[in-house]
Amino acid sequence: MWSPDDPYLYDLDVALGTDRVRAYVGLREVAVRQVGGFPKLTLNGKPIFSLATLDQGFWPDGLYTQPSDAALRFDLAETKKLGFNAVRKHIKVESARFYRHADELGLLVWQDFVSADITGTAGQQAFLEQGREMMRQLHNFPSIIGWIVFNEGWGEWNREETGRIAEQMKAADPSRILNAHSGVNCCASKGDSGKGEVIDHHDYNNTDPAYPDATRIAMDGEHGGFTLRTPGHMWPGPPAVIYSGVADKAALTARYVDNTERFYLEAAGAELSGSVYTQITDLENELNGLWTYDRREIKVDPAAVRAINLKIIAAGASAGADRTYPGRGDWNLDEGSGTTARDSAGDSDLTLTGDTGWAPGVTGTALTFDGDGDSADTAAPVLDTTKDYTIAAWVTLDRLPGNYATAVSQDGRRVENPFYLQYGQGAFAFSTPGGNRARLVTTPELNRWYHLAGVRDHATGEIRLYVDGQRVAAVPAGPDVVSTGPLSVGRARFAGNPTDFWSGAVDSVRAYDRSLTDAEVTALYEAR
Repeated sequence: MWSPDDPYLYDLDVALGTDRVRAYVGLREVAVRQVGGFPKLTLNGKPIFSLATLDQGFWPDGLYTQPSDAALRFDLAETKKLGFNAVRKHIKVESARFYRHADELGLLVWQDFVSADITGTAGQQAFLEQGREMMRQLHNFPSIIGWIVFNEGWGEWNREETGRIAEQMKAADPSRILNAHSGVNCCASKGDSGKGEVIDHHDYNNTDPAYPDATRIAMDGEHGGFTLRTPGHMWPGPPAVIYSGVADKAALTARYVDNTERFYLEAAGAELSGSVYTQITDLENELNGLWTYDRREIKVDPAAVRAINLKIIAAGASAGADRTYPGRGDWNLDEGSGTTARDSAGDSDLTLTGDTGWAPGVTGTALTFDGDGDSADTAAPVLDTTKDYTIAAWVTLDRLPGNYATAVSQDGRRVENPFYLQYGQGAFAFSTPGGNRARLVTTPELNRWYHLAGVRDHATGEIRLYVDGQRVAAVPAGPDVVSTGPLSVGRARFAGNPTDFWSGAVDSVRAYDRSLTDAEVTALYEAR
């Protein structure tokens, strides 16, 4: 099967009488499948992270026309050498040789429709007709795995029509992934049509990442754009300093590696299916390429870029492979010393960080936190938060938080964690993303032990909060959110950052992969 790791092509000879045709065939299958709880891009039945550059196809001695076939191949070959496995062919249709080179080199191709700011009916019809003709013309190239209809709202006439066009184009070629709108969060976009198979954000500032819904994969359709001037290799005239500038080759390399590792490594192994770095070469007035416009100078250290790129692709290939949920945890917290709290129900031990310490508990000892960066974390998720679960703990507060303090949470990849067992804004609460909070309004007595329990129950569609063994609140739970990170005692996480640290003590933490009944929670409280 054809893939970037093994771009195997079969030679094909067809003869009819004295007529002979030589061609080649590549066999591959692309799809969207559930992997590790997320819709993910798959190639030949396995998850793959599409790590691409933006390829606009300009040359200084021909603009949209390449000077030679070797020049056409050069950009693709250098993309591959840098460790990328894909390109986004941006607002341009290349000659057939381009796609043959991609087939032979083993590069996935996301092919744009040629978007433009067209407003008239005749122009819109021409856009669609030319798009369909492009699809027919390029249909046989195995490297092309997806079509991108609109870019940042260019020429988009309305959201509903974008959805209808997406459905039409997918029906015309069901063998490929249909991206209705790259940069749906950007610029002149009319908003998400809800159609196609991709949710695609442009995220140059790393503040608005794409996240999959129930059926569509998430892609970062453009990011990066780090600008470096290279005197002697720039187009005449004033350049546009795009996004952010760096001083030299070392700085650009460091910026690329740091940005890629920080924002795409964990995401590649979880919710994200691909990213597109802007861009492979400089243009006339864009100096954000990895190569100069004249292709004379590479602007980064290729070994460092290749190393991080291969790391990202490997994370994408292993997505979901190590996602296990023990579903049970018992932390008595009676060690009294050291930096490890043992899970008596399994292997999900807690590791103490910061100034987390030990103090007398409800029984034996407990963990104590000063509210300033302390926590105790497992190495991996304990609960599958897309199913029923219960979390419980004994807690004290030695001061009331300004906003929220979280006793127990479990990390995920969304802005909000899948759940929070917490106190804040005048109430104990069991909370899930989207503002779903089962709350008991109260001002707790400081340094007094309270038993908190939170239950997620799919049969009733609710989350429930229990305080001291009694059900005190129940509200609709909202949609399920996948957990990808550790269960944490003493902190929460929001937008990827630890926050809402507990100030007080926590004892006898329990986790269950089912929704406990009222009687079972009462019994847990009474057992102390």
